[in-house]
Amino acid sequence: MTKEIFINENVKGESKEVKYRICDIISAHDGRRTWATINYLKGYAIGLLMQVTGHTKEETFLKYVNASNLQKAKKLKELMNK
Repeated sequence: MTKEIFINENVKGESKEVKYRICDIISAHDGRRTWATINYLKGYAIGLLMQVTGHTKEETFLKYVNASNLQKAKKLKELMNK
């Protein structure tokens, strides 16, 4: 997480490459959302995941997980076939 990366930024009207450590630009929220997405795609129960993330509506949780529409559709099809 201490690997350095370069990001192009506009600094005073000029495009410059700015160096950052990954740990300085990734937040705890990024980790929480990634965890929710990975476990959703693994097939863990949405209700259980929602308890951990604090979501009260399934619709909101599904918008929150960072999965593509295709991934979500495949997961829905799996659940409907059980």
